[in-house]
Amino acid sequence: MTKTPWLSYLLAALLLVLASLPLLLINGLQAISYLALRWLAPKRYFAAQSRIAAFYWGSLVRSLRALFPFKLIIEGDRVEAQENAILFANHQSGVDTVLLLVLAHHFGRVGDVRYFVKDILKYIPAVGWGMWFLGCLFLKRDWQRDRRRIEKAMGEFKQAEAPLWLILFPEGTRLTREKLLDAQEWARRSGRPIPQNVLEPHARGLHSAICRLEGHVQVVYDVTIAYPDGAPTLIDMLSGRLREVCIHVKKVDSGSLPRRYRDLHEWLQNRFHDKDVFLSSKISKNVASLAVSS
Repeated sequence: MTKTPWLSYLLAALLLVLASLPLLLINGLQAISYLALRWLAPKRYFAAQSRIAAFYWGSLVRSLRALFPFKLIIEGDRVEAQENAILFANHQSGVDTVLLLVLAHHFGRVGDVRYFVKDILKYIPAVGWGMWFLGCLFLKRDWQRDRRRIEKAMGEFKQAEAPLWLILFPEGTRLTREKLLDAQEWARRSGRPIPQNVLEPHARGLHSAICRLEGHVQVVYDVTIAYPDGAPTLIDMLSGRLREVCIHVKKVDSGSLPRRYRDLHEWLQNRFHDKDVFLSSKISKNVASLAVSS
């Protein structure tokens, strides 16, 4: 991605503010739903939150696609839109979270998206508050505390029969040059293939979600996001500099996945090696091999 002029930064900031203002009103509706239904009728609560989210996030996705068009290629296995699912993806840029909303909207599930996200995001007005009402999982990177949060949330989703597209990034952080160098050094010491486009994945969150949602989630989608021109920033996207994205989807029956942590971790490592190979094939030869966003 080329450098963005200051006017584009200003426009992007203005658009973010304009997108957040109506979300504060949405937060009010979410709060009313929370007070009225959260503990008395949890099934109706999650259904109401999904409808609210579908309205707002759906409107946002349609607006973004209209104002900042880009070529979107969705390839791979067929997505069963009616099934509850866990999606895990590689993480190169803040744009990834937006694109997963675009993917969910494409299949009519944007209101059912729930993310694993950093704990600090819940304090952000509008967006963070909205994610909290939805039931997104805010994690502190303290596994003992995070495990309890995940197990509690998964149990609530399952008990309430909540419609669900649960999204997580097993790498736990965005790809940067420094983090990639660390991952490559770890791979050399461990005798693993040397990654070029991904970091070492962590399986704890995925393992906990799969085990706790057994019987509620039917499928797991291995999603790989590729930017042929290099990973963009949100500013790049909101200034019209994102030209093309390829999203590759691989479907896995959740019942076929190993339940023992060590086996699932090995399976996930192999999937990220496959992602790395795929990403290398998609990145333009004009882009440096460490094509990550700053």
